[in-house]
Amino acid sequence: MLRPQESATRDRRSLAGLWRFRADPDGVGREQRWFAAPLADAIDMPVPASYNDIVPGRALHDHVGEVWYQARVRVPHTWGDQRIVLRFDSATHRATVWVDGHEVVRHEGGYTPFEADVTDLVRAGAEVLVTAAVDNVLTWETIPPGIVVDTPRGRRQKYMHDFFNYAGLHRPVWLYATPHTHLAGLRGAAHVRCDHAHRAAVEHARDVLGRVGGHPHEGGNPDLQGGHADLAGGLQREAAVLHVDVEGVEAGRPGDPGDHLGAAPVTRAVTLAAMYLSARSRS
Repeated sequence: MLRPQESATRDRRSLAGLWRFRADPDGVGREQRWFAAPLADAIDMPVPASYNDIVPGRALHDHVGEVWYQARVRVPHTWGDQRIVLRFDSATHRATVWVDGHEVVRHEGGYTPFEADVTDLVRAGAEVLVTAAVDNVLTWETIPPGIVVDTPRGRRQKYMHDFFNYAGLHRPVWLYATPHTHLAGLRGAAHVRCDHAHRAAVEHARDVLGRVGGHPHEGGNPDLQGGHADLAGGLQREAAVLHVDVEGVEAGRPGDPGDHLGAAPVTRAVTLAAMYLSARSRS
């Protein structure tokens, strides 16, 4: 999942800074619905950062279990007709996120990003309360693996790797906007014809297109640097296929040096698909 980039049709806001923070050593936060109101007895915590060494003492450094992050976020007033997404680049090792008390996403995997479409929960120009419960507990299914043991000093992590189990919101948090009709993912399939040309099919389904169906494709095929493309069936279909012909790409053979997979032509095809959808979203 690539990090969103600002463009003519995409805007983003960094949520880095000081968030309110509270450890939950007794594991009562969910039952007491800490996500539904401002955190009580909270302290400031920088995001992104590992929380373990921010506060003096051993209690937070050796904490095992959930910690809670919370921030008030103002949605830019210019995002009134946009799809709005809340994205976390990392939460070690699992997280649940709420927006104004509504759960929007759960994720496991401390080193991978995750996001949620929050368009229906926010309003341009208004503030929302974003809350994240982050759990650092290691299991045999986590990466890295580990177990929790009870000791005279309380619960402790036991692991087999050679680094401390630092945890928290390790990487940036973002709020970003796209058109409702947007390119969210691509799947490519290459086939070599008898003339050694390369044909790539890029498929995108309804969830990729978003809430707005768009308009049927009209007119001729857009051209791009020696190739051509057509959007079969338009954007009102359940799914559409963008066919791109790129000439002069050879099939790869074991042991051959160089790039025979046609990365540059396929990249141009992907760029064309994004440009096309962007243009249709504004029409």
